[in-house]
Amino acid sequence: MEDATAKTYCTNHPSVETALRCNKCGDYICAKCAVRTPTGYSCKSCIKKQQKVYDTSNALDGIIAVVVAGALSFIGSLIVGFAGYFTIFFAPLAGVVIGEAVRLATGKRRSEKVFKMTLVATIIGALPLFIYYLILALLSLSSGVTSGFWSFLNVLWYGYYAAVVSTSTYYRISGRTIRFRR
Repeated sequence: MEDATAKTYCTNHPSVETALRCNKCGDYICAKCAVRTPTGYSCKSCIKKQQKVYDTSNALDGIIAVVVAGALSFIGSLIVGFAGYFTIFFAPLAGVVIGEAVRLATGKRRSEKVFKMTLVATIIGALPLFIYYLILALLSLSSGVTSGFWSFLNVLWYGYYAAVVSTSTYYRISGRTIRFRR
């Protein structure tokens, strides 16, 4: 039986006194080392071990994810030209569709590398038309054409699409949710 008055110290920070223990391994952990989980506090090494269990992807999944995400993101950017204002609603929906398409194409296997590759491919797929309209807007500005405003509006819509579709795809495929603090 342990003495209730004995001081205990964090396993990783020997100078920090603590009474908190990891709910998996039982090591003493301080507030810096503690990770809150639905079942209590765990140390970072136990969290890493648990996350490795969920890494189920194979080598081909990254290639599949890049092709599917890049192609669908580019197709979505083509639709932005017709959507205009409705891009506000279309971009998050496109992100969900791309995320689900990648999940289905990879057999719902999970990996942080595949998630990040999907994010990069989604951004790259959305960039060609953004860059095209940016160049057009800059050329119209330098040539004194009065339609420069509409060119810059297109740049804004394509930029908005690239930002929103990539983040919503990443959050959809990784299963993460955005939580707001109270």
